[in-house]
Amino acid sequence: MKNMRLGVKIGVGFGLVLILACVLGIMAIVNMGSAQKSAEHMKNEYVPEVGIANNLERHVLQAVSAMRGYSYTSDNAFFEEARKEMAEVRKFLADAKGLAEKYPQLVKLRDGAAAGITKFAEYEKLANDTKALLEGEAKDRGERIKDATTALALVAQYQKSQDESMRSEIAKGASKEEMLERHQKLSLLTDLMESVADIRIKVLSGDVSDDLKLYEAAKAKFPQVESELQKMRAITHQPVNQKALDDIKAAMALYRTMVDKQISNTKAKVDLTKKRLAAAGEVSEVAKQIAQDGMAQVGQLADKSDQDLETAETTMIAGLVCAIILGVIIALLITRAITGPVRQGVDFARTVAGGDYSKTLHIDQKDEIGELAVSLNTMVESHRRGHGEHAPGGGGTPAGVRSAHQCVRGTVRAGGAVQPWSGESGPACR
Repeated sequence: MKNMRLGVKIGVGFGLVLILACVLGIMAIVNMGSAQKSAEHMKNEYVPEVGIANNLERHVLQAVSAMRGYSYTSDNAFFEEARKEMAEVRKFLADAKGLAEKYPQLVKLRDGAAAGITKFAEYEKLANDTKALLEGEAKDRGERIKDATTALALVAQYQKSQDESMRSEIAKGASKEEMLERHQKLSLLTDLMESVADIRIKVLSGDVSDDLKLYEAAKAKFPQVESELQKMRAITHQPVNQKALDDIKAAMALYRTMVDKQISNTKAKVDLTKKRLAAAGEVSEVAKQIAQDGMAQVGQLADKSDQDLETAETTMIAGLVCAIILGVIIALLITRAITGPVRQGVDFARTVAGGDYSKTLHIDQKDEIGELAVSLNTMVESHRRGHGEHAPGGGGTPAGVRSAHQCVRGTVRAGGAVQPWSGESGPACR
């Protein structure tokens, strides 16, 4: 500090304050830049990730609901709705894959999209298999109803023929044994009609409720029908009646085949439904995991952004306080570095102005004040050496002393301020 010029000292002081301000500004910019980067991550990566996951889960659930309606009703309107929802699911899975490819750090989105695409392809295949099964089931239902109607018509026709035969036998006065046999046939026919009707009611109820137990209960009645036909065959002697029973048996066999097929279809449909729900559940779970991960990342980035902004605010406040304190300290140091030597110079000048040339100004500095101190010391020393004798008629006061006295007076003005000498004190000051 002693060897610096006054301008350099002042410049250094202001420079330190500016450097501190720049450092604080850079720190604040860095923190705010980090907060902005976190906000951009949220905007460009994790918020879209959460949005895709939520839309994906929503459309998967809607597709499942529509397929459930189609499975229960076989109404194509439900399947068309399911197809639209499945197209939306494919779209959002593609969006997820594209976002993961654009931002490789979205690892869970990338893995989830890959798993979701695989599982949803499986779901779509199962949905198409369900449609094919239900369409085949509808066709089989028509044939099954036709077979049941044919069997009932044959039983009714045979029953009618037996009623006519009984009336004929009564009119002819048939024997008791013949009448008992006819009565037995009619009783067996009545039981047969009830069994066939019961089977048909259970099957139709199963069609309405899609209840596998009803189909299986209907299937359990077929052995009873076969037993009743066997008993009737044993007491039937006329070829035409035997053929009628054979036709009934053949029709019931076809009907049983269709009931067995319906049972198989129902089991397959139940199995497809379970597989569909499992595949959809996995896709939905993938969407949930993606959404949860995205929300967690958004929360972390929001916290980090908040911390960065808080750090920037704290840095600015602390830096402002430090800048003020440092500015005050630098101002005080520079002021003392300037005013202290100046005060010494003023005091020295006043001493010389009072006529005391025995003092020396001790200021060891290389700046302007140091140069002034050297000049003052040189001037006083010069007058002390060169004008030690009395001037003629001086009245006891050395001429050199008067000359130096006048020189100093010309340098020091009222109030102690040091002014440049203008040469008004005479040749002795030169």
